[in-house]
Amino acid sequence: PPFSTYMERADILSTIRGENETNNAENNVDIDIMANSTAWKEMAKKRFPKSFDRAPDNAKRMILWCLQKNPGQRPSAEDLLASQLLPRKMELEKHYLEEALLTLANPQSESYDQILRALFNQVVPYHVEVTYDNGDIAIDAIHRMKSIETMKNLLSAIGKLGGKRWNDFDGAGTRLSGMSAISVAAITSSLARAKGAGKLEQTGMDMGAPQRTATSFAMTAGAASAITGTADGVLGADPRLQEAIVEHLQKVFRTHSAVSLSSPLLVPSRGHQRQSEEPSEGASHFSPVEVMDERGYVLLLPEDLTANFARAVSRGGIATSHLKRYEIGKVYHKPLLGCHPRESLEAAFDIVFHDPHIKGHYLEAEVIQVLCQAVTALATSSDFCLHSSSEKNEVSGLGHYGLIAPFWYVKVSHTRLSDAILDICGVPAKNQVLRKQCLRILSKTTASSPATLLSKINFRGHQSVQQQIQHAVKHHGLDSVVADKLELFLSFTNAPFPHDITAALDILLDATRKYKATEHVEKGSKRAKIYDNVYKGIRSLRRLIEALGEMGIRPVLSKGDERYLPNLDNGLRQPAFIALDFLQQRQKHIHGHLYFQGMILPSDYFLRLSKDKNKQSFEQLRKQELKFAEGGRFDDLIRSYRPPGNFGSNVAHLYTAAPIPFAVGVRFHIGRIIDRIYGEAAIRKMLEANSGVVGTETEYIRNALGHPLPIMHSIRCIISGPNGMDANSAGSRAQVASLLWAGGICAEYMAQSGAIMSLLRNINVAEGLSSDWTLEQLCQICRLLRIPFVVIVSPHFLRDKHCVRVKHILHDAHGSFHDVQGGNEEVVSLTSLVLTIKECLEGRQRKGGRK
Repeated sequence: PPFSTYMERADILSTIRGENETNNAENNVDIDIMANSTAWKEMAKKRFPKSFDRAPDNAKRMILWCLQKNPGQRPSAEDLLASQLLPRKMELEKHYLEEALLTLANPQSESYDQILRALFNQVVPYHVEVTYDNGDIAIDAIHRMKSIETMKNLLSAIGKLGGKRWNDFDGAGTRLSGMSAISVAAITSSLARAKGAGKLEQTGMDMGAPQRTATSFAMTAGAASAITGTADGVLGADPRLQEAIVEHLQKVFRTHSAVSLSSPLLVPSRGHQRQSEEPSEGASHFSPVEVMDERGYVLLLPEDLTANFARAVSRGGIATSHLKRYEIGKVYHKPLLGCHPRESLEAAFDIVFHDPHIKGHYLEAEVIQVLCQAVTALATSSDFCLHSSSEKNEVSGLGHYGLIAPFWYVKVSHTRLSDAILDICGVPAKNQVLRKQCLRILSKTTASSPATLLSKINFRGHQSVQQQIQHAVKHHGLDSVVADKLELFLSFTNAPFPHDITAALDILLDATRKYKATEHVEKGSKRAKIYDNVYKGIRSLRRLIEALGEMGIRPVLSKGDERYLPNLDNGLRQPAFIALDFLQQRQKHIHGHLYFQGMILPSDYFLRLSKDKNKQSFEQLRKQELKFAEGGRFDDLIRSYRPPGNFGSNVAHLYTAAPIPFAVGVRFHIGRIIDRIYGEAAIRKMLEANSGVVGTETEYIRNALGHPLPIMHSIRCIISGPNGMDANSAGSRAQVASLLWAGGICAEYMAQSGAIMSLLRNINVAEGLSSDWTLEQLCQICRLLRIPFVVIVSPHFLRDKHCVRVKHILHDAHGSFHDVQGGNEEVVSLTSLVLTIKECLEGRQRKGGRK
């Protein structure tokens, strides 16, 4: 508080200086305020008035220091600035900031290394260490659950499983404490997919088997989400499904003689490519993730599996000019909250080849054939069931097409063709935002839609060309003269294009010629070269379609050409059609060449469309199409990374350069494929619920769980005690498990999330036993999960007789697995256990192969 009088001011200052203290030897000793960390506090208590009690310690210490009796003990201005007593300025003065930025911009300066060392030597605050990887994850969890009351939602999802004696469940005995938000959200999502499954209990099945199987799926999903940290695809997905998808894709890649080659993790960031391309409509955050090393170099984590591979190829020269490779790896995108990068899993297949005598369109066709093989592998495998009902689509108006589920098609474009059309219409080449908007207009107005396959379709279709162009004029700065040219060109296309791409290319060629006839184009002029680029792009796509026909890739809705392999049925799931579409690529990797996307539709797409009375808009229909793969040529990307000079030569005084090879590839988005497979499981559950029981009752219950169950679980044997997986028999079970592992049989003797583990606990207090399930419950859950054997280990029987009981849960008849009510049980000695189980498994495989 301010002093009321000068006398009060003088008196307080004298007290602080110590002038009013008793004149004795102790008080006359000079105290080093900065060196003695305790004595100054005693001095402050004596000298400062009570009104100073709330003053900060650094202020008290600085005042005592400045008011020392001995002038030699008082600080200078430099001493005060160098001490920690003065609070730091919140903002740097402008000239200090400019000097710091200049230092950072000059790596050769003396202070540059000091600044970087100071940055890297910072201690990470504890709260950052705790919360670093929870930012975007928590947002995802809350967004997907649509509520912040996560535990309440979880208990509600458990209750909604339904069934007798299940509605009274109160949450007691669950493993709910100490879970992360993403785990709780994943578990809740997994349980929600099995809603009502408990109401389908069979009379011969113990009460609670469907519910406990659902909780086992939930624990697997919760553990996977906690470890991986991000929800790539479907929240609460089974990690074994991702593993199965990867294995199927690897088999496809290997049939083309590809080898597994992983590209480097980090590449230097190039200034002109630091800014990511604008994400497409409805896309999430796609900015690349930048990191800095101790030398101050800005590096990029892989945003996809193409860019880093292209850079490695450019460095390899001739050594990397003839290869086929595949890679399964993570890609990274900048997080919304600046915490851990967002991750997703991709699978890439690439061909790099340099031979001027080999026609490139055959290699392009091979990559699209890989796309067809991947769809076929996922569609025909019972692990995934990418179709939900019968093979033929029974929707009225589609029967004559002969379409087979899953319904998928390919969008193709040619970047030289797209750019040339924009140049013809006068869209400025430097205004990339405007060019993207014009490409959107071309795509929306000309691309053929699957919805138009229904003869009775009546949806709220495209906005008129005039409306979209006027929107670009008003909101994106499109010049009116350019708008008129664009509208004129589109008027010649009679949009949208037909589903037959050959006919679509004919229409585009005719539209270009008509547009050219409206102006005078001198031969050899720059304008004439732009039209030549259009013609070259069309010819390139025609050669691709011809090569696809020769290789047996024939869209169902195309006219085809019987010159090429007329009677060959290669067994591939052919695309419904190949659509000509002026696509936008998110990263500018592909320039001047082919670009394509693989699109897949839900199996009930046409069924819902035929019953839709609200007439969905064009945008609503497009959102139901899922892009599961994309690819194209990336020669130009390799060229951009190629070092200058005599790279690739051991002759230092000669200028040499390795030629730029032909490069084409495709990338599969694993998370989106998982999303579609789970979507099909939900559709199958809904269709069967509406139509009644399909197949066996056990199969009906499996479908009601809402999870895509594989034909056989990866685990072949569950090893249990007489009381389930209890603690008392754990040692004996481990002994039997080690025997099976050594024999190459996948087995598990513990309740763990990678095998089977329940969210619920079964505790028998009277007998002092703790287990997830009883033996009978365990057998019935294995039956639902298609785990063929349960080995029952009794410690006394094992010790005295060296034998176990083997319970056969499934029996293979006529090449398929049929449930055996109650199962078959036999006593087997330890010496013959491995051989017995292997013979049963091989017998099933032989019967399946004969079928």
